[in-house]
Amino acid sequence: MKPLSQKLVTKYAKLNALKNLIERWLEKKKAEIKEALKAGAKCPARGPFVLELQPCVGRVDWRGEFKKHLAKEHAGDENWAEMYLTAIENDDREANSHRLVSKVNPLWKQQFIPKLPAA
Repeated sequence: MKPLSQKLVTKYAKLNALKNLIERWLEKKKAEIKEALKAGAKCPARGPFVLELQPCVGRVDWRGEFKKHLAKEHAGDENWAEMYLTAIENDDREANSHRLVSKVNPLWKQQFIPKLPAA
């Protein structure tokens, strides 16, 4: 395996930071656009793209559904179901994947004065 180059690491960190900024901006603007369309605003139709609000089915709350199932099986005891789910969450699991996290390098542009052996 060849060693990582500083150029690759720097480029990855910068593009990842840019991606995060873009995603936050998109989420913010998506909320604004959805709110405006729900309030009855019309999308401008002079540009190459138009946006429309379409209904969608919500995601299943698997934790909540499983909790109801457990409570039903144990005579409606929601405390038992919650304790069981908490035990499942706290169970030790083997890490099977990794993620890259960009951090500021505290050593960048610092000057190191090498100590020379006494003559």
